[in-house]
Amino acid sequence: MRDVVQRWLEAEPDEDVRAELRQLLDGDADELARRFGGRLEFGTAGLRAEIGAGPLRMNRLVVRQTAAGLGEYLLDTYPEAAHHGVLIGFDARRKSEAFALDTALVLAAMGIRSRLLPEPLPTPVVAWGTSEVAAVAGVMVTASHNPPADNGYKVFLGSGSQIVSPIDAEISERISRVDACSVVVAAEASPLVERLGRELVDGYLASVADLRLRPEVGGVTVAYTPLHGVGGRVLLEAFAHAGFPPPIVVERQFDPDPGFPTVSFPNPEEAGAMDLVIDVARQRGAAIALANDPDADRLGAAIPTPDGTWRLLRGDEIGWLLADHILSHTDGDDRLVVTTLVSSSLLSKLAVEHCVHYAETFTGFKWIGREVQQRPDQRFVFGYEQALGYLVAER
Repeated sequence: MRDVVQRWLEAEPDEDVRAELRQLLDGDADELARRFGGRLEFGTAGLRAEIGAGPLRMNRLVVRQTAAGLGEYLLDTYPEAAHHGVLIGFDARRKSEAFALDTALVLAAMGIRSRLLPEPLPTPVVAWGTSEVAAVAGVMVTASHNPPADNGYKVFLGSGSQIVSPIDAEISERISRVDACSVVVAAEASPLVERLGRELVDGYLASVADLRLRPEVGGVTVAYTPLHGVGGRVLLEAFAHAGFPPPIVVERQFDPDPGFPTVSFPNPEEAGAMDLVIDVARQRGAAIALANDPDADRLGAAIPTPDGTWRLLRGDEIGWLLADHILSHTDGDDRLVVTTLVSSSLLSKLAVEHCVHYAETFTGFKWIGREVQQRPDQRFVFGYEQALGYLVAER
């Protein structure tokens, strides 16, 4: 065991992780055995774990190993993989930018082009951008709404949909063949690593603004928090692009902070996570309070009630409202709405009322994209899952 750990120590590029390994080598044999008793399993959600030393934690060696396995899968599967390459984004968690750069440099050493986003950005920008730049895959370094100690790694295919089985198993099998301590990385100046400006973000914002169905209707007063994540700046820009008045923001939670100091669990679904934005909404007379999770792929909402209290809307309720709005302001009997098995059946009733196609798929937001791809003769307009995830088709 000590030989394995010593080899990992010599290969690990992160001084924080090396220091942690030295400390474990000096004393905690049981913890060392736990850290090296396997490796993180790559699944449809990619990777997600506490940052730390060893193959069962998130660190730069694990990320490099994962990137190498992903690269092998892409080269084996897509003839155009090297040229079309991979779009890479990251959130504001600890080590996220380093993990993103390591991914780009590993892929570059394999001859695969990478485009690296310029700053911490929401996961939906990466999902949209992967398709927009015709990349064969997208990588987002994020642990979404997990606790502050964690980080993670999501993979999207060229359509912008998160991977589903059996693709995860095929990537995982290739990762298992890679020696984490001997992955080759390119120099940072590699011509295969392109550092993007904000042009792609501007394109995303224009696409979002184009979704507005009733531009003649003025906006309401909105209170908003990104819960210390990366959604704040992009949401303000999206409101401006769409012609809405700026929201009232929760200043204490607006700037990205990987420690999430004001919430115990940064997930809008969790009790208490939206308390501060509801307080601001109540004080400022807002009509609705909104909250994103840290990588801004979930949206929670709360509304005032007649008795003066505020009520959190369930994901199903937000989904129904969005679906009814979209179906009421679009046309065509080829339209398609999609949800998952764990969500409410009301969407199917709305589909009947509006004379549109309805599909129900497996649990997990990632399956909605898969279902859309399997119905090319139908025109997807909206999909959601009850866990605060929503998908609106571009017009």
